[in-house]
Amino acid sequence: MAAVPEGVPLALRGYRLLSSALAPLAPVLLSHRRRRGKEHPARLKERYGHSEIPRPPGPLAWIHCASVGELLTVIPLIGRIREKEFGVLCTSGTVTSASIAELRLPR
Repeated sequence: MAAVPEGVPLALRGYRLLSSALAPLAPVLLSHRRRRGKEHPARLKERYGHSEIPRPPGPLAWIHCASVGELLTVIPLIGRIREKEFGVLCTSGTVTSASIAELRLPR
């Protein structure tokens, strides 16, 4: 059996360090994106991982769609997952895909 290396790999440590250093710039970036219409003003807290919607009871599948095309592709999958009595959290990376999700997916 191969030994598992101990500690955190250098690349991951570098990523964590860079992420921590750049985190203070997130509000500036999000504000700029909001002014350009690329962020929904009422949903900015979600970009920080805060939601107004409580987590449903039971198992939950999380599906993230970066674009409209990805969202449209997973709609049948979401239906199949819900048939298995799983809750589904669907997040999206664009204002347009979020608008389509609100129209086409159950609350």
